[in-house]
Amino acid sequence: MEELLLLSLVWGVQISECGIKRQYPDDEVSGRDSEPTGKKTLFIMDSEDDRKAFFLSNAWETSVWRRLYVRTFLDGLNLRFPENMRMEDTAYTLSVLMECSSLARTDKCLYLYYINPESTMNSEKTKDYYMESHYSLFFRLITVKKLSELNHRHTLIGIF
Repeated sequence: MEELLLLSLVWGVQISECGIKRQYPDDEVSGRDSEPTGKKTLFIMDSEDDRKAFFLSNAWETSVWRRLYVRTFLDGLNLRFPENMRMEDTAYTLSVLMECSSLARTDKCLYLYYINPESTMNSEKTKDYYMESHYSLFFRLITVKKLSELNHRHTLIGIF
């Protein structure tokens, strides 16, 4: 957590995020960031084109738990997790990323995510739903010229 806080403070970003490792029941640990280099990346999205490009290339990374959000940024958005819907964390994260204009990323794995084979997210029905939802969102995004053309709160809730 300290490393994410330091990234936020030093670079003055709205969101900082880290790499993750996944822990499987058979004790196997994996992740694309399993051998971090210590690389840190700063993303500044000054224009609609920058924000759209960033969003399209990062929309699959929807986990809330690998990020540290600056509270004043979130308070200004006045967003809340949608109630009574599946995958509410995904809709929330995507809404926040659509509004983000600065993000810092470290490839250092600071979060271990335990894979529960019995969880809702690991059911075949949810996996299909998750992929269909993301493809639907991606298609909507590539057809708009600006993210602001999407009424993202309704669009995301409608998809998820």
